[in-house]
Amino acid sequence: MNRKKTKMLQDIKKEISKPSNKLKQKEIKEILKDCDSVLEFESNQLSSRIHYFISRNESITKSSLIQHSVPIVLNEEIKEAKAMGFADKITPDFVFHKEKAIGDMKTYQFDQKDQSYKLAITGYALAYEKQHNEDIDCGFILYCLPHKNRFTPLFELEVFPISDVLRKNFIEKRNRLAQMVYKKIKPNLATKCPESCPYLSKCAPGKSRIDKNK
Repeated sequence: MNRKKTKMLQDIKKEISKPSNKLKQKEIKEILKDCDSVLEFESNQLSSRIHYFISRNESITKSSLIQHSVPIVLNEEIKEAKAMGFADKITPDFVFHKEKAIGDMKTYQFDQKDQSYKLAITGYALAYEKQHNEDIDCGFILYCLPHKNRFTPLFELEVFPISDVLRKNFIEKRNRLAQMVYKKIKPNLATKCPESCPYLSKCAPGKSRIDKNK
C-alpha cells in the first residue's frame, strides 16, 4: 500500500508541476503535503477495514472483501450528462448504490447559503437516473480539510435529500443558462469570489475579488 501511495504522490506532483498550472514551488510543496496526509489517513482506514472483515470470515472471497471494504463506486462515468445540460460526460466522486446516494469531495467549505453545489449534485443525480433507470434519493458533500498544524485531515459530511424542489430548481437554472449561451449573453461577475476559484485571474485580472470567508 505504501508503494501505491508513493506512486500516487509522484503522479500528483507530475500533474501539478506542469507549467500551465503556474504554481510556485511553495504551493506545490503544500499541496503534496496535504495529499500525503489524506492518502496516509485513507490507506490506514482501508487497511483496517480489510483486516477487520478478514478476521470476521476467514473464507471471505476477494470480490466480497472488496464489496464490504469499499461499498462505493469511485468516479463512475455518466454519459447522459449532456441531456441534463452539462457540457460533457461527468464523473461524480462517489456513487453509493446501496443507499441510492451520489456525491462529491471538496477541499474547502462552501457558504451554507450557496445552493449551487447542491444543484450540481442534483444534476448528477438526474443524469444518473436517466442513464441507469434507478432512483437517486440522497446527495452528499464530503469535505476533506487538511490542517496545517496536524497530519490527520478533518473530514465533515453534509447530507441532503434530492428533493423535488432541488430537481425543479436545477432544471430552471439549466434552462436559463442554456438561453444565455444561445443568445450569447455574458454573465455578470460575482461581487465576491472564493479564494480557491481557479478562474479569478481570468475573470478580473489585477483586481481583488476574493472573499476570505468562503
